[in-house]
Amino acid sequence: MGDNSGNLVNGRCYLVPVVDTINQLKKMMTRRHWDILRRTPFSHLMDIEPIVQERSVLDALMQMFDERSNTFHLGDSFLQFKAEDVSLILGLQCDGTAIDFKRKKERSVFEEEYFSKGVDRNRDCLVRSLMNMVVKRESKKEESFVKLLLVYILGFILFPTTSCLSPAWLPYYMDNLSKIGQYAWAQATHKWMMDDVPLAAARVKERCARKQSRIGYVRGCKMALINWFYEVTGNGKKIHFGRTPRILCYGVGSYKKQAAVSALID
Repeated sequence: MGDNSGNLVNGRCYLVPVVDTINQLKKMMTRRHWDILRRTPFSHLMDIEPIVQERSVLDALMQMFDERSNTFHLGDSFLQFKAEDVSLILGLQCDGTAIDFKRKKERSVFEEEYFSKGVDRNRDCLVRSLMNMVVKRESKKEESFVKLLLVYILGFILFPTTSCLSPAWLPYYMDNLSKIGQYAWAQATHKWMMDDVPLAAARVKERCARKQSRIGYVRGCKMALINWFYEVTGNGKKIHFGRTPRILCYGVGSYKKQAAVSALID
C-alpha cells in the first residue's frame, strides 16, 4: 500500500501539539488546579505521550469497514470496535448518563464568559486563554481554568471535529464539575467517532474504485481506534501493559513506522 499521504483520510486527533500545550501548562498549574482536576475522570489524560500515528493505518481501516455489520474486516475476521475497547484503552467509564451532541440553548455563566463567539472554541484561541489564565494565577478563576482545560483536552483528544474547533456542545458538560463523573464518556467517545466512520469509509472506497471523491477528515479519537487495531492484529511493537489505562503504556516509539496492513485488505 503506497503512502500517497495527500489523498489519505485524516483525523484531527493530533497528540503532538496537544501534549506540548499540556506539558507547558503542567509547569505552571497550582496545587489547587490539580485538586480540582483530579476530582474529574480525566486527570490521567494529562500524562499521555505525544504519539504519532500513521494516516495510512487509519485509511486502511476505512477500507476495511463493513457498514452492514458495523465491523472491520481484518483478514478472515469481522471485528467490532466497541465502547468497551475505548474504556479499556482510554480509561473512561461506559456506564452513566448518555451525552447529547446537540448544542444546548441554555448558556451557563461559564459559556457566556468564555464561549460567546464560535471562534472561542478554536484550538489556538483556547491555548491562548489557558496560558493567560495559568500565568495570572487568579484564585477565583481556578475552577474556570480547569473547565477550559477540559474543553481543550476533550475537544482535541476525545471529540475532535473535522475542523479545528472544539464541539459546540462540550462546554455545557464542563460547566458543573461535580456532575461530570456521571456521564458515559467511553460510550460518547466511541459514538462520536463511529457515527462518522461510514461516511469516511464510503469516500475512501470511492477513491479506491478510482471514482472522484473528496476524502477529507473523519472526526473523533482516531488514537483509540488505531491502538485497538494494533492490539487485535499485533501489527505494532510489543507493549508492556504495566499501567492503567492502556493509553499510558504507549510512547513515541510504540509503533512500527510501516505497519503491515496491506495483507489484511481484500
